[in-house]
Amino acid sequence: MLRHAPPLLAALGLLACAPVEPEPGPPAAVDITDLQFEPFGTWARPIQDYIDFHTEDLGHDLFQREVQDLHVFDDRLYFGYGDATLNLGRLTPIEVRSWTEPEPDAWSAEFVVDEEAVGRFRSADDVLVIPGVDATEDAWLGNAYTLVAGGEWVKSRTLADALHVHDALIDGDLLWACGSGGSQPEYEAGQISSLVFQSTDDGVTWEQVWKVPNTNPVGDARFISLAMVDDLVHAFGYRSDGSGTINQVIAYRETGAEPEAWDAMEDVLVDDVQSLPDGRALATGVFVAGSLHHVVRLLEGDDAFDVEEFDDLAVLDLFDLGDGRILTLAIEGDDYPIPDDDYRVEVGLWDSADDSYVPLISQESGTLPHSLAFWRDGLYVGLDDGRVRRAQGG
Repeated sequence: MLRHAPPLLAALGLLACAPVEPEPGPPAAVDITDLQFEPFGTWARPIQDYIDFHTEDLGHDLFQREVQDLHVFDDRLYFGYGDATLNLGRLTPIEVRSWTEPEPDAWSAEFVVDEEAVGRFRSADDVLVIPGVDATEDAWLGNAYTLVAGGEWVKSRTLADALHVHDALIDGDLLWACGSGGSQPEYEAGQISSLVFQSTDDGVTWEQVWKVPNTNPVGDARFISLAMVDDLVHAFGYRSDGSGTINQVIAYRETGAEPEAWDAMEDVLVDDVQSLPDGRALATGVFVAGSLHHVVRLLEGDDAFDVEEFDDLAVLDLFDLGDGRILTLAIEGDDYPIPDDDYRVEVGLWDSADDSYVPLISQESGTLPHSLAFWRDGLYVGLDDGRVRRAQGG
């Protein structure tokens, strides 16, 4: 076809050019608020092989069988599993597993971790991190695993003295991790500290930057969650006595050379926390300074405020949509511990732009939900019995 018509032909109208159809592109992304969701139904059983093996091996199913985390990265849906209490990763390899397509059997194993479980994924931009919750290897070192989109998993066994690594945080070019541990003499004396690590080389090596000892003569202490609040790293955890009973909630924040205790969260045992683009963070946990109950707090500056929209709900998981909006997985009733009963499950959308909350779907369940994700226009919930349910949007 002539790209440029000669002037004479064009003037005489003797050359007609049909309009060029644009090349088809990817379908426009649908916002979650534009979707109507079907009821949740059982969609996949992605850890049934793990459950079957250990049920036969142990002679019972009284081990952790839940889908511990659901996480979307590089258009894959990842899920975590394992048991770091009974240390089942020493009996069968724990794999990093993910779906590449929204088909129940389309998951695959990408990597084998040297851990008793994969309990949590954290990502930002093109980096995904798995904190090594409980290494299967001996020696006084902890692990962290990183993946750059399109690359290969990298294991770093450089977290000195770490017995457990519970969470990770990505802050630009800096990676942070937290957990618990100590030297061999400290461990043998029952004196375990809360630890924070930092990596400046994309997770290849890690340096211990905080060590907050247990104030009890013996016992455990650990940081289990990290968040950025007003560009400062905040770490949340607990201390326990020699019998393993938790007797103190702790929260610390970055102040320079040494972290300082942060009393705004000394009454909530934080379970999960998500940093927000506006410098705040949303945290779930259990109020411990009175009658125990589930609570959601908004962390801002020096303060922490209860989010009233979650009163009378137990929020069990947060899923970050990446734009200041957080999906919440909750059950009706804020009792702690959670009663062993049927549950009314509610998935909702909390928006940091105006601090609003809108329920998206509510449904009865005979099994306790544990984890939540939004992927390919579907809501996915991991259950305590290893199943994954999906509510497809349309």
